Amino acid sequence: MKGTRHQEGYLFRKGNLWLLRYYDSEFAVDGSIRRVQKTKKLAVFGAECPNKTAARDLARDFLKSINLARRAPESAMTLIRFTEDRYLPFVKEHKRISTYHGYRNMWKRYLESHSEVMLREFRTLDGERILESIAKDNELTSTTLAHIKALLSGIFRYAKRQGVINSENPMRDVVLPKGKPPGETHAYSLEEIMLMLAVLPEPAATIVAAAAFTGARKGEVRGFLWENYYGNTYMSPNRAGGGMCWSQRLLRARQRFR
Repeated sequence: MKGTRHQEGYLFRKGNLWLLRYYDSEFAVDGSIRRVQKTKKLAVFGAECPNKTAARDLARDFLKSINLARRAPESAMTLIRFTEDRYLPFVKEHKRISTYHGYRNMWKRYLESHSEVMLREFRTLDGERILESIAKDNELTSTTLAHIKALLSGIFRYAKRQGVINSENPMRDVVLPKGKPPGETHAYSLEEIMLMLAVLPEPAATIVAAAAFTGARKGEVRGFLWENYYGNTYMSPNRAGGGMCWSQRLLRARQRFR
């Protein structure tokens, strides 16, 4: 990018603080990249950082990722910007619509509020703190926490494949916080399902029938759309052939239990 070069920054002391003034890339609302001046608090003057030489070492470590990022200014994108502008559209185009809805709902519910950090500044520590905060605020099972971690890991894996970041996936070594044990599940019998269908009004009856006879998960049921129903078949627009569609499974199940 024009005007981007290796920088040492301007190091100075103010009171008992060592400060660093430097330039960094920033994404504007219109999607353009601009250079802005920023100031970073490096350390407190004292035993751990007694002089300018020690402060300069800290400054070089801090500026290393910024100087390396001159070949990939997109790494200055925040996690929320990258996920909503690039990753979720990629999932919508290349994965099943049910998968997209599941990822989007998980992102909105648990991760969006924790995602103002820049991609290149996201560390394994940040991943653990985010998961710990989510576990503290929500009574989630270990399985759900593992799904949230997998979503974050997939975001950074995609960013690496796109050349947006060049470091290892920061979620790789994240340890899951302790979640509540999974509760016991209940499988309705055919008789119970038929009783529900007999008393439920539409569209509730169709929703229950689709869930009961196809075995679709909640996220998959949420992904069902009328525009993907073709008279006697339902096919996700992202399904690349092969396998049995949901409506075929539903019809076969109904025929089997008549």
